[in-house]
Amino acid sequence: MEIHGSESEKKMLDDISAEEPWALVEKFSSIVRPSATPEERKAIDYLLGRMDALGIPYTLYEPELYVSLPVSAQLEILTETGEIIRCKTPSFSASGAFEGEVVYLPSNLAKQVNDFFNNPVEAAGIDLTSKIVMTDGISLPKASKELEDRGAAAQIYINPHPENMHELIITSIWGTPTLENIKDKPRTQVVNINRNTGERIKRLLEKGTVRCRITTRLDEGWKKAAIPVAKIKGAETPEKFILLHGHLDSWHYGVTDNATGNAGKLEIARVFHQNRDRLKRSLRIAWWSGHSHGRYAGSTWYADFKGLDLEKNCIAQVNMDSPGVKWASQYDEMMWTAEVNDVCTTAIKDASGITPKRLRPMRAGDYSFNNIGITSFYMLSSNIPKEVKLEKGFHAVGGSGGNSDAWHNENDVLEFADPDTLVRDIKIYAATIWRILNANAYPFDFVRSIDESEAIVKSYQEAAAGRFDLQPVLDKLTELRNELSEFNSAVKKTSDAGDAHQAQAVNDTLLRLGRILITTGYAKKECFEHDPAVEVPPFAEVAPAVEFSKYQPESDESRFLQNQLLRGRNKVLHRLECAREVIRPFIA
Repeated sequence: MEIHGSESEKKMLDDISAEEPWALVEKFSSIVRPSATPEERKAIDYLLGRMDALGIPYTLYEPELYVSLPVSAQLEILTETGEIIRCKTPSFSASGAFEGEVVYLPSNLAKQVNDFFNNPVEAAGIDLTSKIVMTDGISLPKASKELEDRGAAAQIYINPHPENMHELIITSIWGTPTLENIKDKPRTQVVNINRNTGERIKRLLEKGTVRCRITTRLDEGWKKAAIPVAKIKGAETPEKFILLHGHLDSWHYGVTDNATGNAGKLEIARVFHQNRDRLKRSLRIAWWSGHSHGRYAGSTWYADFKGLDLEKNCIAQVNMDSPGVKWASQYDEMMWTAEVNDVCTTAIKDASGITPKRLRPMRAGDYSFNNIGITSFYMLSSNIPKEVKLEKGFHAVGGSGGNSDAWHNENDVLEFADPDTLVRDIKIYAATIWRILNANAYPFDFVRSIDESEAIVKSYQEAAAGRFDLQPVLDKLTELRNELSEFNSAVKKTSDAGDAHQAQAVNDTLLRLGRILITTGYAKKECFEHDPAVEVPPFAEVAPAVEFSKYQPESDESRFLQNQLLRGRNKVLHRLECAREVIRPFIA
């Protein structure tokens, strides 16, 4: 389904300018914004002042979030040199000190953004008990948990940049912990060092044993945060809404991650409020605290606090992170769930003249709504072309348009943002949201979701190599795909006819479809829960089919896996049948 711009959209886009957003970028470029601190509140007060001046209605929520603010870190080489080395500790590293022997383990660095959270450490056959493990990359939850489970008592990560070090968050707990998952909080001291320092320690290791002392201090606990949510009501069905959101907190000045995103949201709030009489449905715009220092604590709190409302009424969630970056001239790292492929692709082309490339959304970027089953689009924005990254020596990072010199460190300053690029990016977000909010029938094509799902399940079937049969799932997907094609015809007729009552029935059905298919494709835990901050494999219930190669065919492990997959297959088949029942009234 393709949907192009209307005259009302053109007028709205013409109203977008750099004046208001760039003023916010310049203001935020002088404010360091750690989560739930007086400094962050200073930035929020500026934002609230601008919304008051512009007449934009909003609600200010003040929840208590569980966050972790790094205070200090020190790495002391006890062998030979006795020197103290500058380093950084990630949020949710353990506070305290540990002294021990260093073991170096190579790691494969991510080459592109969708590999960012997967940095496997080569540790087979090596005893890590009570050792300080030093490895390449940046401190991320998956590798850290693997090393802790193998006995590592502390960890050192060699960041790829020769001088810079990145600020990070190492917990896998998504949002504020529960009594159930607090056990997954990291237990060891962790630091990041730069590449030059890492090479020096490697040279010492070539000579013999190296002992180090790591000392970290973090301010961790419950802190009162502030979360503004602008509310622009549509004229026809105001209870239905799109949620546009992104984080306000930052590492250091955080101009490209995410002052520019905060500015973009303010400009969209301004122009949508100015054109609100032309909106059929509503727009909510949220500025989160707790993203950087609470593992998406703000968006997770909102998903919990407004869970039932979101499940019933949220049309889509849209994340705005790192738009308007200098040198960012491509859209080949854009993410969206498959059903909005047409509307996202067309909006980007129409607003920028650039053809985008879609990536399947990662488990990141305040996507705290997957378990509810909400259609999602965008996360990172425009990006720097690969050849420019290569020329400037940038490595893969999860923001700042791919500028690794700026991302999550002291160098994320005003010179790396660009007002013209920011306006172009804002227009892409605004056009996409406007088209969905004003469409008679939501421009969602779940046939594309089924096509993606079939390819995923086929890969699992091949990996199982005859040891488990996923053909029933593939058959059910084929049946559903055929029926969805008929359903799409009904949706198009409804959209063309403009019958408001019939459109509401179709749109309610599209939301129900999403609640089923998105949770099946993107989540492991149940609705209103949150999966951890590590990659959730597509179709997680049957994804373990790829693990048969680890086990002998008649082993207990292989047979346990078969039993697990039988239960998972039942869940998937049940959900797909529920999806068929949802659309059945429209295909008689």
